[in-house]
Formats: sequence, structure tokens, C-alpha cells
Amino acid sequence: MELEERGLSTSSMFEDKELWELMSEAEGTESSYVSDITPVEIGDKSPEVQLEYYENQVMGYLLRDFDTLRGQMGRLQPDYFRNENYVLYTMLRKVQMERGLELDLNYLKVYLQANSSEIAQDSDRIQFDSYVSEGMTAIEGLVVSVVEVFQKYKNPTFLKEPSFEDALTRFKLVYAKLAFNDSLQQASIALTNPIKANRKSFFGVEGALEFLSHKINGIKASLGKDKSFQLVSASDIDFDEDDLKKPTLLTDLKYLPTLGETIQGIRTNTFAVFAAPEKGMKSKFAVRLSHEILLNGFNICFWGKEGGAGKVMAELRATHFDYYYNVMRGQNYEKISGSSIQYGTLDESVAALEKISRMDLVENANYGKIYLPDYPFELEYVDTVLRDAAEEKDCKFIVIDYAQAMDSKQYPDKKTILEKLSVRLETLKGLLDVCIWLPAQLATDVIQDLGKGIHRELRNVTADSKELTKSADLNLMLYTNDAMSSKNLARMYLLPSRLAGEMEPIAVFTDKVANNVLEMKNQTIEVRDGDVVVLDVEDVNV
Repeated sequence: MELEERGLSTSSMFEDKELWELMSEAEGTESSYVSDITPVEIGDKSPEVQLEYYENQVMGYLLRDFDTLRGQMGRLQPDYFRNENYVLYTMLRKVQMERGLELDLNYLKVYLQANSSEIAQDSDRIQFDSYVSEGMTAIEGLVVSVVEVFQKYKNPTFLKEPSFEDALTRFKLVYAKLAFNDSLQQASIALTNPIKANRKSFFGVEGALEFLSHKINGIKASLGKDKSFQLVSASDIDFDEDDLKKPTLLTDLKYLPTLGETIQGIRTNTFAVFAAPEKGMKSKFAVRLSHEILLNGFNICFWGKEGGAGKVMAELRATHFDYYYNVMRGQNYEKISGSSIQYGTLDESVAALEKISRMDLVENANYGKIYLPDYPFELEYVDTVLRDAAEEKDCKFIVIDYAQAMDSKQYPDKKTILEKLSVRLETLKGLLDVCIWLPAQLATDVIQDLGKGIHRELRNVTADSKELTKSADLNLMLYTNDAMSSKNLARMYLLPSRLAGEMEPIAVFTDKVANNVLEMKNQTIEVRDGDVVVLDVEDVNV
């Protein structure tokens, strides 16, 4: 398309020949403003460097694939961007968003020259002093740098984050942290010295609180928490409606009453890690929780690698068979395993009964619905799976089974994968208002110490990365060894986390067929000479 057809006159192109020549010379160079930091390195950098990195990645995706990402512009605010990125964002809105025109290099140069005086007015988001150099004014230095940055963003090797969603989620998180810290500092100043913001003065305790309240609302909006804000009288608030905004109780853990009372049940806006040894009921306990939550009317998403969707569904059907006949009807049928369902080894009479309980599981209108994602079990798909589950399918409980099985096309080492995973889950659980349940492999040294009866501080217990338990709101552990497992016994631990402190481990009975974990009433277990002994609590010598 010719420039005249795109709303720009060629007569103005060379009004400032020097500026045009400077931009043309910049076509073969790249700005130092854009960092070459890799995703592996970024975690060790300062929040300011992280912000610049993720900001650049977001803009790079927008410029590379604007037609696909056009609908995402509503999630972005002009204040997110600075310097060159602010200029490019403004151009994207005016040129491609409003006019539907493609922003290529030639059009970029013409636009910058034609609008240089307007750009010079955006002093709030552009640090003009940093672009002044010998023989070049601030505005000349800026537009030259914009050309350089634009070219680097277009380079196929520039994008490091696996998706636009990944880049934006991380950017918003770092942005919010820095904005919050800055707000706290400003509010602290307002306690003793008046400050001005949005043409209003804030001073003293009340002024500082009011300032901080406005800033926090803005930060919430940047994270997608709230769309708009207004002043509301307390008398006009519908408190019943307000209560609905609180985390939703999904299950009260009736089979584990001590744990349930301690943590007040499993709720949304929670990222939970459940650590256990290999074959230590990580998946089976996740199935049990999923079943409880389904019966309470909530949709669940179970994303598992081991055995895929078929195995997960078979285990859910086995659990529901026991519930449908034995719990609801008290018929005392022999329990059936998920493997017998999966491999079709049930007797015909039992298979006929299971068909009835299966139909109840998937068609009962009082239950929630089950969703089993058909995506590669890779880090790059985490955001897609979780957002689809929460926003499209209204799932409140999402299982990712399990942490150490997660792969990645971008990151070769497990430690980095788990660190990246924990950051995403920590962010998404609140944005989506879901409970994310992450089974994880117990670290070998923890297993060895517990097996020897060695008491140790139980905080960072997961294999390959300590970041999982650091990031989680809730940390649980189920420990069993060969002797305990042979008698279907284990210990349930509540580890220190944001939602709860430690509790005394509770003895549990593990039903590996129906996938249940039951608290043992007034009993405990001990290992004596390699054998497991069940004791009444009152008989234990304390």
C-alpha cells in the first residue's frame, strides 16, 4: 500500500532530511536498550531488569503477530510501557488497531518523522534525557532508537518466552510488585510530608491510607482483578453478594477431619503442593479429592501425564463405584480397581453394575463435570490449559499430575522447569480463582531420613526444586514405606506454608483400590524392628 493511501503524505517525508537520514542509518543497527538476557538468567536479575525483559517480550509478540493478538489489547494499559515501547504501543493502537494498517519499517519511519513533535510531549513515560548525545537531540535520539528496537523485535531469534500469555503474566506480576513497593514508599512519605497525585494532595495517616487505597486498586486492575472502581457507601453494599467474592469452599475433607479443621477445607485461590514418594498415592489422592469436589457440584480439570486421560477416568470410575454402591446404598460390594476398568478385566456382572455407576458419574446433574485436557504435558501449555479450564469450562479445581513429570521444549533441566511452573501457578490461582493441586515427588533425602526415624524440619521436601513448596499456599505430605504400605498405612503431614503452620502428623489408612485416604480415629502407628504396629493413642507412652 502506498504511503498516501495510508494517510501520510510523501511531501512531509523529507521536511527534516537530517532526521530521516539518521533513522535510515539506524536500520542496520540494534539498540542496547533491548536486553539479550535469557529466560534462564532472568530469575537472578533485579525486579527492574525483569520488568524491562518481560516488557520487551510482550511488545515483541505484539509486533510479530498483531492480527492474532489484537483481542488482547484490552488487557494492556499505556502505563505498562516506557520509552521506545511506549512509542510503539501508541503506534500500534493508532495505526493497526484503529486504522487496520500494517506497521512495517518504512511506515514506521514516516510516522515517527511526521509525529515527532507530538511524541515529544509524552514526557511522563519517556526519559528524554537518556537519548541526548553529541550531535543529536533527545527526540532525534529517541526515534532513532525506536527504529533500532523495532528491527530487533522483528528478528526471529528475539522472542525467548514460550508465548504471549507467558510473557504478559510474568510482566504483570513484576509490574505489580514494583508498583506496590513504590506505593508503600510514597505513602510513608505522606505520613510526614504532603505528596501530590492526580491533582490531589495527601497528608497524614488518613491521607496516606487514601493514597495507598487508590494505588492498590490500580495494581489490582493491572493484574486483572477488577475492571472498574467507584466510591460506594457502606449502607449500599450487599454483604451477601460481597461474601461471594471470598474463596469458595470446594470440600471440607470429611475423610480427614483433623486436617480439614486445621486448614478450613480446600478452597479456591489456592496453590497446593502434595508431596509423596514414588507410588505413594500422589495421583490416587488427587482422584479422591477430585471426586469429592465433583459430588459437591464443582467442575474439575484433571491434567495428567501418567496413563493419560484414560487412566484418570478409570480411577474416577473406580472411586465412584465404591461411593455409588457402598457409601450411598450400603450394599457392601467388593471394590474394583481403576486398572481393571481400564484394561476391561471386570466380570460381566460387575461390568454391568459399573456401567450404571459410570452413567451416574458423568450424567448426574447434581455433580460437576470432568474435563481431561488433550495437550502435551509441557510447561508451554500450562497457561492455555488452566485458562481454558477456568474461563471456558468454569473449573474450580485443577490437578496437574505431577510436577516432576512436566516437560518443556525450551528448558532442558528439571529445576528450571519447576521454578517457572511454580511462578505461573502462583499467579494463575488468584487470577482464575481456582484451586491448583500439584502432586510432587518427595525428595530422596527426605524419604531416607524419615525411613530412619530421623526428625528433620519439613519445609522444602520436593525433588529437583525447593521453589514448589516456597511458592505454594498449602503444602501437604503423605509418607509411607514398604512396611507401612504392606498394611495400607501412611502418615499425613501438614508442612509450614502461607495458609497454615505445622500440625502433628496423623495416621491414615490408604485404600489403594477406591483411592481413599482415611484418618484413623484415636490411633497412631509405629515402626518396630521393621514391622508396623497400630496403637491406641491412650496407650502410647508420651
